[in-house]
Amino acid sequence: MSRAINRLTALKVKNLKFDESTSNKYTDGDGLYLQINKNGSKYWRMDYTNPITKKRNTLALGVYPTIALEQARKRRDEVKLQLAEGKDPASERDIKREQAKLSASHAFKLITQDWLELREKEGKKDSEVIRRLNKDALPFIGDLPVSQISPEVIESEVTNRIVERGALELARKVLISVKQILEYARRKKLILINPAHDVILPKPLSGNFAAIIKPAALSELVKAVWDETDTRMTFVTRCAVKISLFIFSRPTEIRTIKWADYNREEGILTIYPLKQKAKKQDTDKPKIVIPLPTQAIELLEQLYPITGHSEYIFASNRGREPYISESTVNEALKRIGFKGEQTAHGFRATARTILEEELDIEPVWIERQLAHKVKDANGESYNRTRHVKNRKTMLQIWADYLTQTLLNK
Repeated sequence: MSRAINRLTALKVKNLKFDESTSNKYTDGDGLYLQINKNGSKYWRMDYTNPITKKRNTLALGVYPTIALEQARKRRDEVKLQLAEGKDPASERDIKREQAKLSASHAFKLITQDWLELREKEGKKDSEVIRRLNKDALPFIGDLPVSQISPEVIESEVTNRIVERGALELARKVLISVKQILEYARRKKLILINPAHDVILPKPLSGNFAAIIKPAALSELVKAVWDETDTRMTFVTRCAVKISLFIFSRPTEIRTIKWADYNREEGILTIYPLKQKAKKQDTDKPKIVIPLPTQAIELLEQLYPITGHSEYIFASNRGREPYISESTVNEALKRIGFKGEQTAHGFRATARTILEEELDIEPVWIERQLAHKVKDANGESYNRTRHVKNRKTMLQIWADYLTQTLLNK
């Protein structure tokens, strides 16, 4: 006949105290009892008969109040089920513990560490790989045992997150690293197959420059660019990156802007295509008129005491040319952590996409600012001096969005 069970109550368990006149063993039935120690600590225990050795044994089920009465009863029921199946609960518990330890030692982050140490011995330089993994992989799958990582897990937890930011090239590079780490795990015989081989990524459009097109990701970039404590960019370079964001002209046009092209009274830049820099500039030559937002004007005023002695706004004495090189902005973006995500030329796609999709700006204003061919009453036109007033409004909205909305997001 089954013994009476569930003799205890939650209130009784809570109120029970150590009593030297008793055994301090309070049973709930079917082997489960609460043991109270002299220091007041309370432990759940369960006595049972080993189905194999037929010897009596005691199993620890946890500490009260971490394990409440109802939880202790559930554990008792699990033990009874194991006994009915002819299993020793203590042995099963030890097996699970060992499996958990083994799984923990095979966590993706630990395998990644071993892989990186091996590559370091081989003379590999992995600073960018480490940065990408720390940002886009390890926070999401680092604690998972490699045996539990499937193609679906990689896609949902890693690559899809990056693709949603519009950084397809970055997603490809992160996937390559994940694939290499899991291949290392396979060769160590920790997994049978490499699940990363079956991950599918959308193909980026050929010829496109890396560009962030999602507000959340752009917010990260803006905060990094505006971080004055970061010494990985000189002040002149930081200004060049900010101006590139503010007016999104072509990098070749921005780096060769002259102070003579800046009308301080009207707050306007007149940019000439690079091929015309060596030619005589006159009113008959094509030009790009840019009405600057207040933030860009303030930036140029801060820059003037530094490069105002030079002919060029973004002056440099490091190369053969008197202005910053064509790789200056791109290298700066790489140094602050956006390699594969954003390029100087990509700022044009960034602005075009977010201005239209997020800020509802009239597309024709955007195209005029980009100096793209736009249809007008006379057919196709490259007129770069049209819609100046509208573009001034647009560029101010854009600059406010960057320096207020995204910078404080």
